[in-house]
Amino acid sequence: MGNKLKNIFEDEAPEMHVNVLFENKESRKNFIESMNKALDLEENVSVNGIKGFDVFFQTSQGKHLIDSEENFVEFFVSPAKEKLPDDFDTIETDYGKFTFGFFRIHKQNEIIIKNAEDSVVHIRIEISLENQSVKFSFNPNFDNAKNIEEILKNYNAIIKLFSTFLKSSEEVKKHPTYIGLCNQEDFWKKTLALQDFLQISFNPSKINEATFEEDIRDIKELYLLIVKNTPVRRDLDNINDVIVSHLHKDLKMGEELFLSFTNNIRYDIWGTSFDIYRAFFIFHAKLEAIEETPNKQEYKLKLAGTDTKPLFCVYQGFLTKKEMKDKIESTGGKKEDELYFAKTLPEIIKDF
Repeated sequence: MGNKLKNIFEDEAPEMHVNVLFENKESRKNFIESMNKALDLEENVSVNGIKGFDVFFQTSQGKHLIDSEENFVEFFVSPAKEKLPDDFDTIETDYGKFTFGFFRIHKQNEIIIKNAEDSVVHIRIEISLENQSVKFSFNPNFDNAKNIEEILKNYNAIIKLFSTFLKSSEEVKKHPTYIGLCNQEDFWKKTLALQDFLQISFNPSKINEATFEEDIRDIKELYLLIVKNTPVRRDLDNINDVIVSHLHKDLKMGEELFLSFTNNIRYDIWGTSFDIYRAFFIFHAKLEAIEETPNKQEYKLKLAGTDTKPLFCVYQGFLTKKEMKDKIESTGGKKEDELYFAKTLPEIIKDF
């Protein structure tokens, strides 16, 4: 028998041990391979050939069995994950404190830091134990976002986090990853501003990867047209046909016209549909011919530009039909400088 008093006043911390019971040698080999695979994949891996396991505490006084399990339906191994301290996991952002939910995985030659699987933007930080280099990457998962504001807050937090990895603010600003993050944040700021201006709600779970690039172009254009009220130029071929329902009797061949027309267009972006009205103004349109259409109530105007005065149109966006009509009437057939010197969409986006 041991010394009972010594056992009572034992100040040595007990160690927990687990004995895995295998069906045979092959299952033991399979278990080791599965552990390595789980570490490489950084995820759970199913293992066959496990009979059970014994869990016990061990002290200087011996082993003490505390649990024993057998007859598993399925057995998994997974990499050891360790939650990061709060002083690294939580950061101050432009929108208040933000917690990432980081955990780290220890590998043979590196440490992997990742955030939770349900994060809006997945972050992966790879730290080499050989040369202390750091690799930072991010990948959005919009299905996890409740709204556009949440996406914006995530990118803002990641920018603040990434800035702590580099020595100087100048080094940060020139880094391609930082520039990419800032571009993403800027886009989601514009998206939120457009959403608020239109008084609608985009649904991030409806973002379709196949049409995402097209949606980005639409949102950038709509932001300029609706939120910033920016006129946009579109260059035309030097020979163009325009269908009109009313023909002014004083039109003369070879005369340069200033034409305007309107339309409305329906957008369907991320589960939300809405209409935008547009007014178009055509410049340098020299009248070449007038033809009747089969409709008999419409006329086709053949318009031409020249190399020195090419045809182009400028369009503006409006929320309501009244705003659009007011703009048409306010021009009164005059070539406004604001319209005439408008830039193309790529030029505006580049400058903006």
